[in-house]
Amino acid sequence: RSASSLRTSTVWPYPSDSETLDPATSGSFEQRVTTHRAGSAYQFRSGDILLTGGLAYEQTTIGGEEGWPVQRSSTRSYGTFLPSASMKVDEGSGFFRVRYSASSIIPSFGQTQEVVDNAHPMYQTIGNPRLQAGVQHSVDAQYTHQEGGGLRYWVNARGGLSSNGICRAITLFDADTTLSNGATFLPGGELTSYVNEGGAWNVITSFAISFPVSVLASRLSLWTS
Repeated sequence: RSASSLRTSTVWPYPSDSETLDPATSGSFEQRVTTHRAGSAYQFRSGDILLTGGLAYEQTTIGGEEGWPVQRSSTRSYGTFLPSASMKVDEGSGFFRVRYSASSIIPSFGQTQEVVDNAHPMYQTIGNPRLQAGVQHSVDAQYTHQEGGGLRYWVNARGGLSSNGICRAITLFDADTTLSNGATFLPGGELTSYVNEGGAWNVITSFAISFPVSVLASRLSLWTS
């Protein structure tokens, strides 16, 4: 469980002795995040093959109180199923292993606060209260082998794919613009918000080799990725 607070303030001077906060770009928001997770796993071995499978359920509750410009409270819950699986094959001189896991992508309070951050007037940011939780899928495969003369090598590949991930959406203004909440933009100004978008992926491969060096009575390792 964690608790956080966020305040954004813009002082709007009036032709008087007092100053007033600009309601379009000021806000006070406090948030509490509580996460519960439960799951189970099953493991099976047959000879040199070890199989493992699991499933977890994660429940994240975000409760927040907005104190200004309006007073209101809200609670949002995100429930996510997170599967996992692995297989390992042992051999006399090495092994092969592949693993799959999933992790949740939960919006932060800064990404969901519906108030404009105009710390830089040309590059402003606003949260999106309609953001949904996403899932990050990860796969890791590794093969290790050792020859009789002391030669060892490793081959590893890792990949990831996001489902309903959280991305930045940038709107560029080519003329003087005033939004419905009062935020203003000059030509060339940008407004950054957050949206759910899936399909982002990455792949990393690496190779390493190690062999003894008799002159130095040690081992030399080389790797690339």
